[in-house]
Amino acid sequence: NCTLYLHCKTEPIIETSSGMRFASFNGAYPGHHKAMIAANLKPRENNWHKVYDFNDPNKTGKNWSIFQKDEDMSLWCQVGDAESCVTDDFPHYLPNVNVPRVR
Repeated sequence: NCTLYLHCKTEPIIETSSGMRFASFNGAYPGHHKAMIAANLKPRENNWHKVYDFNDPNKTGKNWSIFQKDEDMSLWCQVGDAESCVTDDFPHYLPNVNVPRVR
Protein backbone atom coordinates (compact mmCIF):
# COMPACT_ATOMS: atom_id res chain seq x y z
CA ASN A 1 0.00 0.00 0.00
CA CYS A 2 2.31 2.73 -1.31
CA THR A 3 1.85 5.77 -3.51
CA LEU A 4 4.88 6.61 -5.62
CA TYR A 5 5.48 9.83 -7.53
CA LEU A 6 8.00 8.99 -10.25
CA HIS A 7 10.01 10.40 -13.12
CA CYS A 8 11.36 7.39 -15.01
CA LYS A 9 13.48 6.87 -18.10
CA THR A 10 12.32 3.25 -18.13
CA GLU A 11 9.19 1.37 -17.10
CA PRO A 12 8.72 1.07 -13.32
CA ILE A 13 8.84 -2.58 -12.24
CA ILE A 14 7.07 -4.23 -9.32
CA GLU A 15 7.19 -7.78 -8.03
CA THR A 16 5.38 -9.43 -5.11
CA SER A 17 3.64 -6.11 -4.39
CA SER A 18 0.01 -5.10 -3.99
CA GLY A 19 -1.90 -1.90 -3.41
CA MET A 20 0.68 0.16 -5.33
CA ARG A 21 -0.39 3.53 -6.74
CA PHE A 22 1.62 5.49 -9.28
CA ALA A 23 1.67 9.15 -10.25
CA SER A 24 4.01 11.46 -12.09
CA PHE A 25 6.65 13.16 -9.95
CA ASN A 26 5.03 16.39 -8.78
CA GLY A 27 7.94 18.25 -7.26
CA ALA A 28 10.08 21.22 -8.12
CA TYR A 29 12.81 23.35 -6.69
CA PRO A 30 14.90 26.23 -8.00
CA GLY A 31 17.24 24.77 -10.61
CA HIS A 32 15.23 21.55 -10.97
CA HIS A 33 15.00 21.70 -14.77
CA LYS A 34 18.77 22.20 -15.11
CA ALA A 35 19.42 19.36 -12.64
CA MET A 36 17.27 17.00 -14.69
CA ILE A 37 19.15 17.88 -17.87
CA ALA A 38 22.49 17.41 -16.07
CA ALA A 39 21.29 13.95 -14.90
CA ASN A 40 20.46 13.04 -18.52
CA LEU A 41 16.72 13.05 -17.82
CA LYS A 42 14.35 14.46 -20.41
CA PRO A 43 11.74 16.48 -18.52
CA ARG A 44 9.01 15.86 -21.09
CA GLU A 45 9.67 12.11 -21.35
CA ASN A 46 8.37 10.25 -18.31
CA ASN A 47 7.40 6.57 -18.25
CA TRP A 48 5.91 6.64 -14.74
CA HIS A 49 2.62 5.11 -15.95
CA LYS A 50 4.09 2.15 -17.89
CA VAL A 51 4.24 -0.21 -14.91
CA TYR A 52 5.46 -3.76 -15.43
CA ASP A 53 4.33 -6.29 -12.81
CA PHE A 54 6.29 -9.56 -12.78
CA ASN A 55 3.50 -11.21 -10.78
CA ASP A 56 0.72 -10.37 -13.22
CA PRO A 57 1.48 -12.16 -16.50
CA ASN A 58 -2.04 -11.46 -17.81
CA LYS A 59 -1.59 -7.71 -17.19
CA THR A 60 -4.81 -7.36 -15.21
CA GLY A 61 -3.46 -4.51 -13.09
CA LYS A 62 -4.66 -6.24 -9.92
CA ASN A 63 -1.64 -5.11 -7.88
CA TRP A 64 -1.40 -1.45 -8.89
CA SER A 65 -3.33 1.58 -10.13
CA ILE A 66 -2.70 5.02 -11.59
CA PHE A 67 -3.48 8.30 -9.87
CA GLN A 68 -6.40 9.82 -11.73
CA LYS A 69 -6.61 13.47 -12.85
CA ASP A 70 -9.29 14.25 -10.28
CA GLU A 71 -7.09 13.14 -7.35
CA ASP A 72 -4.90 15.63 -5.48
CA MET A 73 -1.51 16.02 -7.13
CA SER A 74 -0.50 19.37 -5.65
CA LEU A 75 2.94 20.63 -6.60
CA TRP A 76 5.56 19.80 -3.97
CA CYS A 77 8.23 22.39 -3.14
CA GLN A 78 10.96 22.56 -0.55
CA VAL A 79 9.94 24.18 2.72
CA GLY A 80 10.27 27.94 2.38
CA ASP A 81 10.68 27.78 -1.40
CA ALA A 82 7.02 27.82 -2.41
CA GLU A 83 7.24 31.25 -4.01
CA SER A 84 10.41 30.52 -5.99
CA CYS A 85 9.80 26.83 -6.57
CA VAL A 86 8.69 27.03 -10.18
CA THR A 87 11.13 29.37 -11.86
CA ASP A 88 11.71 30.43 -15.45
CA ASP A 89 14.04 27.48 -15.99
CA PHE A 90 11.31 25.05 -14.91
CA PRO A 91 8.34 25.16 -17.26
CA HIS A 92 5.20 23.63 -15.83
CA TYR A 93 5.45 20.28 -17.64
CA LEU A 94 3.74 18.00 -15.17
CA PRO A 95 2.05 15.61 -17.54
CA ASN A 96 -1.65 15.69 -18.01
CA VAL A 97 -1.67 12.05 -19.08
CA ASN A 98 -5.06 10.42 -19.24
CA VAL A 99 -4.14 6.82 -18.51
CA PRO A 100 -7.19 4.59 -18.14
CA ARG A 101 -7.60 2.83 -14.81
CA VAL A 102 -6.45 -0.73 -15.23
CA ARG A 103 -9.00 -2.28 -12.94
